[in-house]
Amino acid sequence: MEKVKWKTEKTGLLLISVAVLLLAASCSKEISTYDELAGAGKVEQLARKKYTPFFKAMNRLVTTPDLEGKAEQDSTVIKKAASETDRVMTAFRSFPETVDSRLAFDALSYAAHDIVASPSFSNKTVAFFWENALLDPLMIQGEKYAQAGNPNESTHLQIIKGLKRGIDGKGTGDMLVRIIPIVGPTPSTEIMEICREDSLVFRRIHDLIIYTRSLQQYGPPLWMTSGAWLMALELEGLPLSFFGFKPVIVDKALYLIFKGYNLGAVYAGAFDDPAPEDSVKMDAWLARASAVMNSLTIDDEFAKRVKTCSLSMFDAHNIFNDYLLITQADSVKKEFTIIIKRDRIRDNAFEFTGQDSLAVQFSTKQLVASDGVITRFAAVRVHGASMIGGRLIPGYRGEGTAYLMPMGEHNNDMIQTITKASMPEIKLNTR
Repeated sequence: MEKVKWKTEKTGLLLISVAVLLLAASCSKEISTYDELAGAGKVEQLARKKYTPFFKAMNRLVTTPDLEGKAEQDSTVIKKAASETDRVMTAFRSFPETVDSRLAFDALSYAAHDIVASPSFSNKTVAFFWENALLDPLMIQGEKYAQAGNPNESTHLQIIKGLKRGIDGKGTGDMLVRIIPIVGPTPSTEIMEICREDSLVFRRIHDLIIYTRSLQQYGPPLWMTSGAWLMALELEGLPLSFFGFKPVIVDKALYLIFKGYNLGAVYAGAFDDPAPEDSVKMDAWLARASAVMNSLTIDDEFAKRVKTCSLSMFDAHNIFNDYLLITQADSVKKEFTIIIKRDRIRDNAFEFTGQDSLAVQFSTKQLVASDGVITRFAAVRVHGASMIGGRLIPGYRGEGTAYLMPMGEHNNDMIQTITKASMPEIKLNTR
C-alpha cells in the first residue's frame, strides 16, 4: 500500500515538474528579443494588439466626417487620439533599451502610415497630428540615437524602416535635412537598399551618398585617419570660419565627412561655456563669446582646447547645408586639395546666391606628415555675386590660411587597418 502511495506521489510530482517546464518554455517564447519577433514577422501584429486602444483612436481620427466642422466633436476625437498617443510614448521614451519601447516605436510608425494612406490625410487637422504627434517623436528619437554614436545595426535598421513607413510618399525638404544624419554617411548595404527602393526622401539620400562619394577621387593623407579634426579658416575680409573633418572607411576606400560650426558652437565647446537655456542669461553669454572669438588667435593654447573639446560630429556627412566635399589630387605636382563647394542657388531672376567654393591645398610634405600640433595650409575662397532682397552683393575672392588641429581622442587603429588592407597577400606553400 505504501509503495502504491509513493508511486502516486512520485507521478504527481513528475507531472507538476513537466507542467512548470512547459510553462517556463511558453513564457520564454513570449518574452522574445525584438530581433526574434522581427525575424518571425510578428512585430506589426504584436504592436497593433498591444496598443489596440491607440490604433482605434487613430482610426476614429481618420474616419470622423467633417473633422474641422464640429468643434465639440473635433475636440473629443483629437483629445482621445492625443491621450492614447501619450500612453504609447510612455514605453517609447526608453527606446531602444526594451522590447516594449521598440514595439512602441513601430506602433507610432504604423499609425503614421495608416494616416498617410487614408483619404483623410488631406484634412489639415489630420496632417498636423501626423507630423507633430507621430513623425516628430520618431525623428527626435532617431536623432538622439545617431548622436549617441556607434549605432547597433538592428536598431538603426528599425529606425530607418519606421521613418520610411511613417513618411511614405509625403516627405518634405525639412524632413530630408533631418533624416540625412540619421541615415548617416556609412549606412549598411541593407539600409542603402531600403533607401534605394524609396520613391522620395530616402531615395534622394541614397543618391546623394553615392554621388558625393564619387566626388572624392582620393582619400585624405594617412596621418589624417587617426581621428577627427577641426579646421579654422582665416581669410582676408572675413571672420573666422570652422569646419570639422572625420575619416571613414567604406568597402576599403577612405573618405572624409565634414560639418560646419558657427562661432558660438566653437566657443561653447572649446571654452567649456555652453549657451544658457535661460534667455535672461543669453546676452551675457553672447558678450563673452563675442569678446573671445573676435580676438581669437589660432595657436598651441587654442589647439589644446580643441583636443579636449566637446564639439559634436554625429551629424557630419558628405553633404552639409548644401555644401559638398570634394577631394582632388595632382600626381605631377604631388598636391592634394580639399574643396568645400556649394553651387549657385537660384530662386528667380531677382533672387539668387552665388557659387561658393573653398579650397585648401596640401603641400608634398604635408601628404606624408602633419606639421605638428597645428598644420597650416594655403586656402582660397571664391564667392560669386548674389542678389538677396533686391540688393546685389558683389562677388568675393580671398586668400588666407587654414589651420588643422586634432579634435578629441585620436588613435592609430584606422591607420593600421588601412595599412594592413593595402599590403599584398602572401601565401606560402609548405609542402
